[in-house]
Order: sequence, then C-alpha cells, then structure tokens
Amino acid sequence: MMKRQGKKYRFYLWDYLWWQGERLQQSRRQGRVNGSFLLYGYIMALIILPLMCLSSWLFPDLSSSDNVMIHLIVWVVVVLTGYSWIEWIYRRRGKAVLKHYSKHSFHEAVAVILVILSTAILIFLMWLWDKKVTNFKHNENISTQNNQQSSICTHSCTNGARHYQWR
Repeated sequence: MMKRQGKKYRFYLWDYLWWQGERLQQSRRQGRVNGSFLLYGYIMALIILPLMCLSSWLFPDLSSSDNVMIHLIVWVVVVLTGYSWIEWIYRRRGKAVLKHYSKHSFHEAVAVILVILSTAILIFLMWLWDKKVTNFKHNENISTQNNQQSSICTHSCTNGARHYQWR
C-alpha cells in the first residue's frame, strides 16, 4: 500500500506571524498573546483600520452623529468575523505551520518586537485619524462662521449701513 500524503501547504508571512505569536504564548505561561492575536493585530493595523478611515472619507454622512452607531456596529461585526475567521483557519492549518517552523530558532525578543510594532502602527493610525477629524471639525467650524459672517455682511450691505471687510 502507498503511504497517504498529507495536504501540501504553502507558507506565507502571515503564517510566520501566527507562529511567532504561538511560540510567544508557549514561552510565557502567563502570556495572553497567541498566534491569532498577533496576526489579527497586523490585519487590524494594515487592512481594517485603513478601510475604516477610507469608508468614513468616502461616505462622510456615515460619520455623522446620527449614524455613528450604525458605523460602529458594522465595524464590530467586521472585527469579530475577521478574528473568528483566523481562529477557524488555524484550527485546521496550525499544526502544519508549527511543524514547518519547528526547525527555526525562536527568539522571544523578535516576537515581542512584532507585537509592539503592530500596536505602534495602530496607535499611529489612530493618532492620524484623530488629527484628521480634529482638523476637519475645526475647518467646518471656520467655514460655518465665515458663512454666518458673510450673511451678516450681505444683510448689512443691503441695508446700506456700512460695508464690512472680513480678513
């Protein structure tokens, strides 16, 4: 009889990230970072958060205070679905990834740097987002004030009282 061959996998960067997270969890008994968490940190930082920013830029009405709950619920569903999807994939693929990287040396410092890097990317993107939102609100307030002032100026000019020049 011929020996049955297992499924052949190709291994990618995200498999390496998952392996680093799994090994980090194994090296620290109290560790809460596992492979799915580390991999999902990068998915959040490089895919989901930029998509959230892009969607709010493309559809500014969704970011209004009336629709903020809808926006929040949609992205919570996306986040939970994504994490569940990673868990499901690596339930089937995890043993093959661990076996493939078993001959590689593991350095805890590399795994910690990978966790810190994904967190730093997330914080940087949130800072940029906050800066954009703050500037947008500031510019919106200025344009609202300018519109109010121009209507005041138009009103006073039509009455013939005085001509105001706004700087």
